[in-house]
Amino acid sequence: MNLDSIADLFIEVDRLAESTVLSNNVLSQNVNEEVLKGILDKLSTLEMEVGKDRFITYEGTIFRAHLGCTKTGKQYSLRRVPSFRPSLDKENKEGIKFPSYFPRTVQKQLKQTGGLYLVTGPLGSGKSTTAAALLNYMLTLTGGVARTLEDPPEYDLQGKYGDNGICWQHEVEGGDFAPLIRSMMRSFPSGVPSYMLLGEIRDQNTAQEALRAMLNGTSVLATIHGEDIQSSVLRFLNLCGNGAYVRESLGKMLRLLINQHKIVTLSGASEVKFTTLEGGNDLNAILSQEKTHSIRDLVTLQNNARIGESRGK
Repeated sequence: MNLDSIADLFIEVDRLAESTVLSNNVLSQNVNEEVLKGILDKLSTLEMEVGKDRFITYEGTIFRAHLGCTKTGKQYSLRRVPSFRPSLDKENKEGIKFPSYFPRTVQKQLKQTGGLYLVTGPLGSGKSTTAAALLNYMLTLTGGVARTLEDPPEYDLQGKYGDNGICWQHEVEGGDFAPLIRSMMRSFPSGVPSYMLLGEIRDQNTAQEALRAMLNGTSVLATIHGEDIQSSVLRFLNLCGNGAYVRESLGKMLRLLINQHKIVTLSGASEVKFTTLEGGNDLNAILSQEKTHSIRDLVTLQNNARIGESRGK
């Protein structure tokens, strides 16, 4: 069994022969028993509780394991953690083709200190992949310190980036990010760029602490569920309280909002479609004057401007 080809593995604790593997989008119960026993031996040393997640490394491959119960007994659900970091490059290993303007847009926004880079979309659209690719690009480009808060981590992002960047990952059970954001702000050094990646903004406290962090000079990357650009902005505003101070702050600090949807093409292949909103004076005016209905028009204007630029080259 090629461990690198495994996407998910479901180990039936008391019925190993009925364990299931998802490999290359195919489900099969033809699983190597020796591998199953080896992974199970590793898992048994963790003394996991039902409902908990843990990470294990087996023969150099990292898995996130969840212990649950079915009607026939305990089951470990394992998800292989990719050994690569998502990248904005055209040939990224996740198969997502990012727009060619993403790098130069990020470079332009990074000229300002701090701010929010928000990735939105429905469940399963690849938001975490995009957020990780953005972090990889930013940290490699500018250096500095990054910390992530994730529930659970989906990529192995910890380690060195470029010549002067480093990232530490923090797993947060239950997704209660707010108190850790406050604590984390005291752990960034001065004099170098600071980045914070939040696995997902789900509640008011997390949104408010994220706003404080970006106002204090940290670049915050986060995902949030949202069907389109306008509804995503409104959701973040509402989570933060949607007062005048919040609107003005977000107007000044929103650097880039990416909305993405996974679609199936006529050939049967899947691809991700992106829509973006860049921060700046126009967005600041819209939010300060409570004219969120004008966000769609701004998105269209920015898109048309990019098309004009590409044709002029």
